[in-house]
Amino acid sequence: MVIPEPADVPPAPGTSTPAAPPPTAPVTAIDTVPPPPDAAPKPPVPDLPVPSAPPSAPVKAASEPARVLFFEPDAYKLAPRYRPTLEAHARKLKSSPALRLVIESYTDSRGAADYNLALSKKRAETVAKQLVGMGVARHRIELVHHGERSAVATAEDRRVELRYR
Repeated sequence: MVIPEPADVPPAPGTSTPAAPPPTAPVTAIDTVPPPPDAAPKPPVPDLPVPSAPPSAPVKAASEPARVLFFEPDAYKLAPRYRPTLEAHARKLKSSPALRLVIESYTDSRGAADYNLALSKKRAETVAKQLVGMGVARHRIELVHHGERSAVATAEDRRVELRYR
């Protein structure tokens, strides 16, 4: 469908012909002004990280690794995106011998209570095993399995929280 340009549309009966718009200069694309030859290059703007936690997760300091890791329903395998987070915690633990880590695991309320407690235990053990594989001494890690305690069947319930003491 062709839409007529305003110049192609005849004026309505009883009205005068509209004035033609002033001619315009050709548009040239000028997006940036080149920097002076002696200017230092600007550092690249880093990409913002994609949140891996629900919006209600606590905000952490920029230099502190995430302390909450989320799981899929009925799963205890940790997503590969959490490997850098665990590596950061392993570095922190190895550089501070007095620190101890408590891994608290939770499940949602779907399923039987004993099943959820076992799943919670497997989630905590998965995280501990990965940290031990990164060089953290097992005796510095404590596991706490909450199962479905105070769960409301949301993605926020399917988590492991890392707490230092």
